[in-house]
Amino acid sequence: MKAKDFFKELACNPEEVNSQLDTFEYIYEHVDFSSQIDINSRNYWNQHVLYEQLLMFLSHIPNYVGLNQSVNNCKGKLAYFLPKKAFKERVNKIFKSYSNKDIFDKLTILGQNKVVGQAGLVVDFFEITRIDDVKESEDYWVLWFHQSIIPYLCGPATLVILNVEGIIPFIPGELLSLEEMVDERKKAGLNIPHMMEILSREDKEIKEFRESV
Repeated sequence: MKAKDFFKELACNPEEVNSQLDTFEYIYEHVDFSSQIDINSRNYWNQHVLYEQLLMFLSHIPNYVGLNQSVNNCKGKLAYFLPKKAFKERVNKIFKSYSNKDIFDKLTILGQNKVVGQAGLVVDFFEITRIDDVKESEDYWVLWFHQSIIPYLCGPATLVILNVEGIIPFIPGELLSLEEMVDERKKAGLNIPHMMEILSREDKEIKEFRESV
């Protein structure tokens, strides 16, 4: 497929993207998984908004592309083409003045969070890559995600689309519980973010209350 034809298949135009997002309006958020994102308290609001807007796109705009699994650094990963202009418009409904560089810098920091989506596997939340030799790619930030965390980021409908199109090999079944995520992070020597500690403590208190009744 030629580059132009490939990019025609992706949602990019802000009007088209906004019409799809405004149809749903809700954010699909796996709260347990999200608690692994170690958001700096000083910039909490900025990072939280960026994360939520990213989830809106990942859940409702299926701009996913399978990567060549025969290439070592592509194994188990897929790409997401995040449309720059549409994403910037959504973010600036709140911040008003974020430039492409502001968003790129903050996405880079967000992507460096270490997360677990399956036992024994720690991955970066995502990696931002560049495709310098394809002009059409200038309209996107290309994010690489490991397949193990995709089920925590997509709604059920998007997962079905990815499976039917062969972008993910199967629809994962049971996901890690909050307790399992905490245990996996401890085993890997990762910190337990503040929000994860709070949720874990509340989860423990609820279990203890149920057992006492």
